[in-house]
Amino acid sequence: MEGYFVNQEMITNNSEGDDLLVFLHGQRTGGSAFRAKVLREVFSEDRVYAYQYVDTWKKWDHVDEGDVEGFDVFVGHNDFLKRELSRKTMFISIIRHPFYRFVSLYNYVRNRRDSPYRKLALDYEMGDFLMKMMETSTSSNKYVSNLQCRRVCGSPDFETARRFIEERYFAVGCTERLSDFGDFISDLYDKKIQALDRIDSDHNRYFNALVDKELVGIVLRNNLEDEKLFWYLNQNYFGLPDQNYPWTKDWSKDNSIFNKN
Repeated sequence: MEGYFVNQEMITNNSEGDDLLVFLHGQRTGGSAFRAKVLREVFSEDRVYAYQYVDTWKKWDHVDEGDVEGFDVFVGHNDFLKRELSRKTMFISIIRHPFYRFVSLYNYVRNRRDSPYRKLALDYEMGDFLMKMMETSTSSNKYVSNLQCRRVCGSPDFETARRFIEERYFAVGCTERLSDFGDFISDLYDKKIQALDRIDSDHNRYFNALVDKELVGIVLRNNLEDEKLFWYLNQNYFGLPDQNYPWTKDWSKDNSIFNKN
């Protein structure tokens, strides 16, 4: 497998004309590295509409035609929303197994002084932190529960996310094969850039967290739709070893998930 999903019907002439690449992604999926080391290098910083580069940046649900004029790429931690723009929009995203995304998120929040959730992360261990986040507010709940499905389709639902990806998305990569996804984008736009470093597997990086079966269960119960999405994409596009990931059940026995439509 190539390590990413790509819609072959959209690939023809997508690197020509005035298409707008729209990169919607969840926190702790590798999006910052992809923006800085791939998108910025392929298109140049002044052509990437991201809050790191644009002082007047707006979220995807508020951006209008004039805001993205002169830009080739929109980047944001935003949920999918269909926008009526005169330019063709090419949606891309990055997906990570939800357990490893949560562990990475917890460690990130604990070390990020400007995070609104830092105190909570410092006061509670991972499992309790997740439950407190679920209870605190709608925004914090979304931050730790099925966030990736929301990013992809605007709803915490696997079936909708799968349909959106295969019908509306141009390409979707995965965190652990980000270098392959970066190579695909740079080759597509005929721009030679320095390849992303290949990273160690999440299984090796966060193996100690897997020992806590109660924690694994809590995280997966609250991210079931994201788990199904990762399983489906991994079986059909990513090609990573199943044994490296914790699963709620053997999804291969669920034909509605295992098989492509």
